[in-house]
Amino acid sequence: MTSQTAARPNNGTRGPRFYMGMLAGKALAAGLRLAHRNAGQMPGVLACAADPEFMSRLTLPAQTLMVTGSNGKTTTTNLIDDIFTATGHAPVDNRAGGNINTGIASTLLKNSKVNGKPRNQLAVMEIDERSCKLVLPQITPNYLLCTNLYRDQFVRSAHVGYVFDIVSRSIPKDTHLILNADDMISGRLAPGNERTYFGIAHLPMDTPAPDSVVSDLNACPQCGGRLEYDWCHMGHLGKVRCTNCGCTNPQPDFELVDADLEARSCVVRENAGGGAESTYPLVGTSMADLYNELAAITAARLMGLLPAQIACALKGARVVSSRYDETTVCGKRLVNVMAKSESGMPVSNALLTIQRQPGPKTVVVLPNDVHKEQDPTTTEFTGWIYEADYGRLADPLVKHIVIGGQRAYDFALRMYLEGVDPSIVTIVDSFDDAADAVDFSDVDSVCWARDFYCTEISQRSVERVAERIRAAQPQA
Repeated sequence: MTSQTAARPNNGTRGPRFYMGMLAGKALAAGLRLAHRNAGQMPGVLACAADPEFMSRLTLPAQTLMVTGSNGKTTTTNLIDDIFTATGHAPVDNRAGGNINTGIASTLLKNSKVNGKPRNQLAVMEIDERSCKLVLPQITPNYLLCTNLYRDQFVRSAHVGYVFDIVSRSIPKDTHLILNADDMISGRLAPGNERTYFGIAHLPMDTPAPDSVVSDLNACPQCGGRLEYDWCHMGHLGKVRCTNCGCTNPQPDFELVDADLEARSCVVRENAGGGAESTYPLVGTSMADLYNELAAITAARLMGLLPAQIACALKGARVVSSRYDETTVCGKRLVNVMAKSESGMPVSNALLTIQRQPGPKTVVVLPNDVHKEQDPTTTEFTGWIYEADYGRLADPLVKHIVIGGQRAYDFALRMYLEGVDPSIVTIVDSFDDAADAVDFSDVDSVCWARDFYCTEISQRSVERVAERIRAAQPQA
């Protein structure tokens, strides 16, 4: 790993308020650990309450990388963390602390000595896009990686342009950016900063143009002219050019040029390094997985790891089961995919992953409106339902659909408007009833599209369907 000086030493005098926050936060963290709690955000809450400039007075680890973006930031951060851990390093991460300002403060506090100096010299942390304006004015990471920018939960994120402005204005001028060359939105962040691009070459599963219900890139970001695509990977990500001013994607420095999904391997060419190509194991097979892994490889290479080290570290890596899980029971594949609700793009990506599963399939849709589940008389913005590609289920290979939850009828209506045959749809009263409604007799796989908050529910559903499949087998 390359050696660098600390990304940012303490800013100003560490006075009584700083030490009060440090000692109080450390005491609380120790107490929470004794109580077998993860000591997540609360130590940071306490430290920042004592000294609002607490983070700016800390000395960051010599190598500090932060990862943000609308989709994939958690998976990408975890992959980078796992790569460095597998290569003998001890990265500081905020998996337990959370990705907002107080969670990051907790993470840095726990890694700091009382005098504010870091214990470990490598940090890999996720940061929520909207928290950039609270965190980045106080600390300057060596690297900031942005996976992509899409429209997200409307009530919190409004529009993608709003989020872009928050992130772009917050980035310190000395931070090196790692950006997605295929995203004409996030690829334009903080134009004065040094940057490295990653991107994916044309692949067989690409489409000639965006085929999602909603595209966040409707006109040239430079002149407002009409855009034409050479190919599209997913959402608005792809090779695009303006017919008016000629604006197009930047050349990626790290480019995934081939992906063998069956052999689970990919080839990455380093265009900025003489065109050398390296082969890496694939940790997942969806287009989102390819982007997340490529981003992680790019960051690890910039931070000094060799291709062979990264490839070896990725051999045992997989997308965490809370995001994607697959098992086979008596010849039937059971595929469980996270589809974060209240945002159209994550749901669309999950449905695309399910659509691309081979053979006939049954789909179990477990969306979750957390507010309505807690109180059926309330909810948040529901327009996102019409920004998700439920038309992907109007596919001849989708033989049955089961929908559960408080919003089941809303999702059924959305599917009918997209051409899904009502005769193949079964609506159940509760999430737990969904497993008993699954028809697996004439399909190769059963696929779940479920919200983050339905992780345990969907796992019970998978286990129940597995029991039913085993029970249906002829007795020897």
